[in-house]
Amino acid sequence: MDKKFIKIITVAAVFILILNMILLATKKINELSFWIIIIAAAVFVYVVLPKMRNGNK
Repeated sequence: MDKKFIKIITVAAVFILILNMILLATKKINELSFWIIIIAAAVFVYVVLPKMRNGNK
């Protein structure tokens, strides 16, 4: 994939995680939702992103 596209996806994921922490701090979401989002982001970073970067080799 295009490196620019992967960079945009990475920045969006970081933004979502920061927003997730802010929402937890302001009590807009509960702890379970917070951890579900964190785990989903971790799976994305460790499983999906490397496959995108390597082109599904």
